[in-house]
Amino acid sequence: MHQIFRLDEIFEAICWFVKYESDGGKTLAALTRTCRTFENVALAALWESQDSLVPLARCLGAAIQETWKSNENIKPTNILVRSDMISTFRSESVNLYLAAQCTERLPTLSEWKREHKHALFIKTFVSSQNPSILDHSIDTTVFIALFAHGSMPFFPNLQEFQWPLRGISDGDIPFITRFLGPKLEKITLNMPNNYKLDMLTLDHLLTIHALKEMSLKGEAGLGSLLSIRELITRSVQLRAFTCTIPLDLTHVRILATLRSLHRLSVIMPPMVDESFETSVGCDDPFPVLQTLTLAVSNLAGALHFIQLCPFTHVAQFELEIQENSLPDSPRYLEALGTLMVKQFSSKALQAFRLTSECGSGLPWDTTKAIRASTLRPFLSFRNLAMFHLDANWCYDLHNSFIEEAAKAWPSLRYIFLDPWGSWPVPRDRRLTLACFLPLVQHCPRIRNFAGLFEGCVPYISDTTRPGNGHEAEFVRDIFVGHSVSDIEAVALFLSDLFPHLEQIRSLSEADDTHARWEEVTKKVKEYTLVRSQMKAWYKEKDATAGPKKRSET
Repeated sequence: MHQIFRLDEIFEAICWFVKYESDGGKTLAALTRTCRTFENVALAALWESQDSLVPLARCLGAAIQETWKSNENIKPTNILVRSDMISTFRSESVNLYLAAQCTERLPTLSEWKREHKHALFIKTFVSSQNPSILDHSIDTTVFIALFAHGSMPFFPNLQEFQWPLRGISDGDIPFITRFLGPKLEKITLNMPNNYKLDMLTLDHLLTIHALKEMSLKGEAGLGSLLSIRELITRSVQLRAFTCTIPLDLTHVRILATLRSLHRLSVIMPPMVDESFETSVGCDDPFPVLQTLTLAVSNLAGALHFIQLCPFTHVAQFELEIQENSLPDSPRYLEALGTLMVKQFSSKALQAFRLTSECGSGLPWDTTKAIRASTLRPFLSFRNLAMFHLDANWCYDLHNSFIEEAAKAWPSLRYIFLDPWGSWPVPRDRRLTLACFLPLVQHCPRIRNFAGLFEGCVPYISDTTRPGNGHEAEFVRDIFVGHSVSDIEAVALFLSDLFPHLEQIRSLSEADDTHARWEEVTKKVKEYTLVRSQMKAWYKEKDATAGPKKRSET
């Protein structure tokens, strides 16, 4: 054997590379049987991530090679488990019977040791199937056999556990508890409606003391809220928490005390002003929280939540409006920005994103449009790199606001101003391509922007460049509006500002408008090529000319 294979780091890298080949599993299995030097490293790569219990159960040999049959003439067998345990997993809607195909015996001690040896290497279990008796794609006896053997976790070193998207049923609880081990760091549970999380008793939750990431998805009742409260209370090392179950103020108070929480994504139910409290009631809440994702019924709910405490370390704030039933959303948005200036750090916040699944109900009411004054409080966040507004509201913005925003956000990389929203003002008062100039001049890191930009450009003389030498080298595509005033002028303007522009996306549904913008894109590429050739020619000319001689006096 070559000496290089004695280095664990080299051989480990080779194993992980082989794992993702077409026959990687067979190759790793062969390596484990080659010599003892290869065994543990190859087994670690082979078993590190699993999506089913079947491969592990096959380690038990012929003792578990059974199958289910829907045949009333075959009587249930209790080869592996007691008959009362089989009835525990039986569904009234499915008449399942277990029939032995091979030897009728229990797994031997050596077979269990082999299964346990391989289980030690499994660190990630993301189930693609639902190990329930109702799932006919997996042999039910595999899970009943593993469940009946001992009480220790299936995978003692498991670090990440995710249940399938189809959700959890009541019969799955015994299996879930066997995945909860002391080294578990990340857990994702998908729960259907009317499911009670409190079936996971406190005894099971106490075994999880190293949990760092938790994701709970679905809907549940009061019992689930109580169990979630106990779970997050004991997860003192929790770094990320995501929950699509509407939480109450009690849960927020507990989350605020976690000293390691970096990412938080929660849904808050509609709040009643009379019963709402304005404080989480703890000192130094959310001390290291950096990413906050909040889903509320309307902007009033967002105002209530932000009032709870300061979020001085939050760098990314995402807000999702689920109903947007307020008739005066722009006024609430301005109030939100004003409150954020008070509760968020102007230096820490780098990204703000607001989305809504439904419109305001008054898309053409210009008296309730989003104007520069509505968004001006957000200009206080000087380090903002992303500003995303996608709420399908009514807008009345002009080029002057973009210039003001470009000067206020020198680190801006991404700006999205709801190009699919309602812009009822006349086209001569809308945003135009001219607003690209301040973005390119004041935001050197700009990468992407979208809005209803009308295709007209300012007058540029033949002796000056539109961007005065400034270029946005990271921009690859842009969103534009409908009209194109002058194809040649627009192409010359864009080719000077965006030397790497590849695509222009028009929001118009008219075929002729799309054709005109495609012609603009084609000419932009042609003009960009000419500009690059001119730059290369001038550079070569300067190099051949050499340094200028000093004039004699």
